[in-house]
Amino acid sequence: EWGVAEGLVYENWEVREFDWKALGKTEDPKDGTEWQYRAFFGLDYGYTNDPTAFIAFVANPLTKEIFVFDEIYKTKMLNTDIAEAIKNKGFAKERIRADAAEPKTNDDLRRLGLQRLQPSVKGKDSVINGINAIQEYHIYIHPNCKNALAEFSSYCWKKDKSDNGLNVPEDKNNPLMDALRYAFYDVKSFRPVKPEKR
Repeated sequence: EWGVAEGLVYENWEVREFDWKALGKTEDPKDGTEWQYRAFFGLDYGYTNDPTAFIAFVANPLTKEIFVFDEIYKTKMLNTDIAEAIKNKGFAKERIRADAAEPKTNDDLRRLGLQRLQPSVKGKDSVINGINAIQEYHIYIHPNCKNALAEFSSYCWKKDKSDNGLNVPEDKNNPLMDALRYAFYDVKSFRPVKPEKR
């Protein structure tokens, strides 16, 4: 049982067990191949107090669904540790959107084998725009992703002195939420095609 805070940024989520590699497969092989869900990956850096956070999810803009299936969440990770952890999960060859504020770290991780790592895209209102886009989706979180569950349960809007909600999220204990937003940028350019009936 997860305690859920009031004023959550994301209320469109639930816990569900699933096999991410089997998502979208049609039961009848004559009925097209699959829905073409695609995997996306985000990375936010931390070290002493804030953990380094890596999130993996599959998404489909047609069905407006996100399935969060894996994570890394750990403090005091050196760049070699980050690269090794992602390689051990089998995602070294994937495109990973990482925090653009640390170009030296991004360059180092590419040198260590994460060659498709790209900086996140930031700009005016990028945080709110990213949140608004993710809010259009229903999010399923695998129960193994305990840190993602904790963040989804506590990621709230800021409040003013009168306890009124502001259109700005709390910037604390949210590295996986930032990593999710970085990776979601690539979902916007994903154009899956629904299989046609045969």
